[in-house]
Amino acid sequence: MIAEVYDMRRGLPCHLLIITLAWFLTDTAGAQSPAATPKIPGCRLDSSNNKFIQPTMERAIDAYAVIGKPLAITSIAINPPAPSTDGKTLDVYVVIDAAKGGTDPSGCATRVPRDTDPIDPISVRGGCVITSVEHMELRCSSSAVSIFAKAGRKEPRESLALLYVLSHELGHLHQKRLGEYAGRAERIDIGQPPAAKLEILRASCDPVSTKMEEEADASSFEILVKLVGAPPYRDPILSERGSVYSNIDQLALAADGWQKLNARRDFIKPAASAQGIRAHRVSNAGGPDRKKRKGVCLRCP
Repeated sequence: MIAEVYDMRRGLPCHLLIITLAWFLTDTAGAQSPAATPKIPGCRLDSSNNKFIQPTMERAIDAYAVIGKPLAITSIAINPPAPSTDGKTLDVYVVIDAAKGGTDPSGCATRVPRDTDPIDPISVRGGCVITSVEHMELRCSSSAVSIFAKAGRKEPRESLALLYVLSHELGHLHQKRLGEYAGRAERIDIGQPPAAKLEILRASCDPVSTKMEEEADASSFEILVKLVGAPPYRDPILSERGSVYSNIDQLALAADGWQKLNARRDFIKPAASAQGIRAHRVSNAGGPDRKKRKGVCLRCP
């Protein structure tokens, strides 16, 4: 149950913010395993949104210090030609997505993933993920960054959605743990007894990783609350409350955009479509027609 939380001094509708972010993070948890992240060729790096990523990261790092969780980061390098060696620089790589089999021998993308295409090993699953703690490396999907930065608008900017996602990954650096939670999918025969289905779900959820994700979520939400009332997130045309509502709408739009991309890549497979299997989240696994469905894809939140 999501508690209603209010900023009593300002009367901000933080309960709506929490609800929106809970929805948003459900769709950004499906990260690839960082243990085997391949080297990224220069042709796969996208620098078009650097001017939004850099200040967003700097703002989030400063805010972590303010809330008593300082990070050992003194500089940020976006798409550096070689890994930083000073131990205090966060290397951020924004990777262009490519379809599996849609690359040349050098790893350069020759084909953008279509709706039902799996992505190649260099592409980043889960939006953004910390892939190294020791020398501090973050990888983001170029498509995801674009969705987060636009947040439902035509042009990218320093959006609250981008701030939240990047702050979440910084939370993993503070934990000194990789962004390893995979939010994997399980196919469950809904004709099984409830106890059997529950056991499958329980076995697919890693409680340690879940706890780490919840802690990173809490930190990123704290950062968001600290900064939502200040530029560039505070809309000067609107009232303070109106600006918060506007940001909530943008978070929802970003979540919707990411959900659609995620669903197409993670759940909609040609074979499954041919068999008429539909993808559903846990919250949608019931319903009057549940006995008619032979398989349901469930994602561990």
